[in-house]
Amino acid sequence: MRLPARLPLLTALLFSLAACGCAAAMAEDSPAKSAPTAEPDLSGELPRVPPVEPADALATFEVQPGFRIEQVAAEPLVADPVAMSFDEDGRLYVVEMRGYSEQRDENLSRVWLLEDTDG
Repeated sequence: MRLPARLPLLTALLFSLAACGCAAAMAEDSPAKSAPTAEPDLSGELPRVPPVEPADALATFEVQPGFRIEQVAAEPLVADPVAMSFDEDGRLYVVEMRGYSEQRDENLSRVWLLEDTDG
């Protein structure tokens, strides 16, 4: 007797749904659900990195032999950068997130196009 090709997939899906249903039912019966869980304090997990002035920032990088690093922008030209990308002409696009708002018309972020004009 030949089984439909989708039968193993359907069987796995049914078992997954059944397992989720059992886990949900167990969670509803659990007394821990009503008790609020305190979030652990993770503030000590990562070391705090002190700010560095733009003029001193390059000295904080380790660069492999044969490579170099150059500073192309710093505050106040850009603030709170979250992404950047170079295009085929060597121009740099920088995305700033100067704040966060749930208001649709409040435009706090912007994209800068930075171009080397003096070589």
